[in-house]
Amino acid sequence: MKIRVKRLKRPLSLALIVFGSLAGFCLLLRDGVTSPGAQALNYVVPLVIVGTCSIIAASLLQAHRFNILSPIPWFYLASALFFGIGPLVFVFGNDETINMLHVLARYEIDEFGLLHANTLVLSGLFLVTLTILITKKFIPWNDNASTITFQNFDVARAEIALIVFVVIGAVIKYIFVLPYLLRLVSWTLPGVVQQLSMMLPAAIIIAMLLANRGFTKYRIWLYLLITSETISSLLTFAKTSFLYVMISILIGRFLCQKSIRSLVVSMVALALFSGLILNPFVLYARKNVDVKGTLEPTVLIDTINEFLRSGVHSEGEQSDQQGWWMRLSYANFQKWSIDSYANGLKGDSLEAAYTALLPRTLFPDKREYLDGAVFSDLLEANLSARTRTDMSFFAEGYWNGGPWGLMVVCAWTGIVLSGFTRFAFSQLGSGRLSMLLPMLIGITVGIGPQFWWVPTYVGGVGIAGVYALLLWFFLERTAQRQRTSSSIGK
Repeated sequence: MKIRVKRLKRPLSLALIVFGSLAGFCLLLRDGVTSPGAQALNYVVPLVIVGTCSIIAASLLQAHRFNILSPIPWFYLASALFFGIGPLVFVFGNDETINMLHVLARYEIDEFGLLHANTLVLSGLFLVTLTILITKKFIPWNDNASTITFQNFDVARAEIALIVFVVIGAVIKYIFVLPYLLRLVSWTLPGVVQQLSMMLPAAIIIAMLLANRGFTKYRIWLYLLITSETISSLLTFAKTSFLYVMISILIGRFLCQKSIRSLVVSMVALALFSGLILNPFVLYARKNVDVKGTLEPTVLIDTINEFLRSGVHSEGEQSDQQGWWMRLSYANFQKWSIDSYANGLKGDSLEAAYTALLPRTLFPDKREYLDGAVFSDLLEANLSARTRTDMSFFAEGYWNGGPWGLMVVCAWTGIVLSGFTRFAFSQLGSGRLSMLLPMLIGITVGIGPQFWWVPTYVGGVGIAGVYALLLWFFLERTAQRQRTSSSIGK
């Protein structure tokens, strides 16, 4: 399969023009726009973001199937969801939903504040897209992937990687991560160790590829992995963990049979399930059972049944509150960041980037990340939902350094997304399925534009780099030695 370079570059170039021209137009009208004008732009801008980001993602996936393991399509899909569909709640949402958004955020915005937030997002998307196009000239994606398909991967190496991922991933997940999430231990589990549990979603992808090659015995591995990961995610009320399982299945299916239509249908179904069922259930369970989860399957089953019978959403709000839509919008917090910077109340969360790559076990006094719970306290936001509060890294960059802060975080993010893409193409093009773990970490980076920047785009890079080196040393170098020994023996 040959990579169509023009098909990769053209949608990004068009998106750059769209984001840049619309952001410039909104900035020019920022102080002189009328209320009807602001309302019209708040209708147009999110729709443009949804359409443009979706076209970019679809074009990349159509150009080459390896892009499914690049964080770039996932970044634009997440941006369409959180910065396109999310802000439309202020346009199409009912009054009760909008009022509850203001109550939960403790920061009310009008049509002008919403326009400022949408303009900030447009500017951020423009800067990230610009950086991706620039770095693509220096970090090309199409290495040796143009002539390699998944029918060429080394089955023996894939089987070894599958066994290693299942054994190590299961030990880490069920002996360390699960007790930690359930608050059964008092110590803090380092993030670099927690991320090893991502070996199990990676194992799901490998099992699907092997089964697709005709090794039907791995179907049993596949079903067991999906079942165990789903149950553990539900027991801990961890929606993110559950979504990673679903994403790994989507990736595996797309790699086995490249079908954009099937992928789009699956993604839409997953988004609807997540927004309408999974998110409300998780919040309902955390409130009515325990925020940390439960080890008793009977309690989980009873909770599911009660949730389905209740006829209400996550926290007991009436059904006319569009709770799923509220959780997609970050506009209140984005406007808060703009106003805080303008009033001289600048943030300092980006300072944690200087020590982000230092292991806390060796440097216990290193600066803590600003996470959602701390930010909720800072806002004095409503914490009754026992959930995190995020603002998006666009807003965080502006809060820390104004326009320059926004440019810094967007430039680094674009470089990171391009670097992960280059890594995915080079490793998959060489048939190294053992590198799926850092690739999946790259995808978690891509789907996190709404999260805090340092742990996602700095810490995530460090963790992926460590795992790539370890996997190369222990798996790839070992495989190379075995092939060399076999050649000498012959």
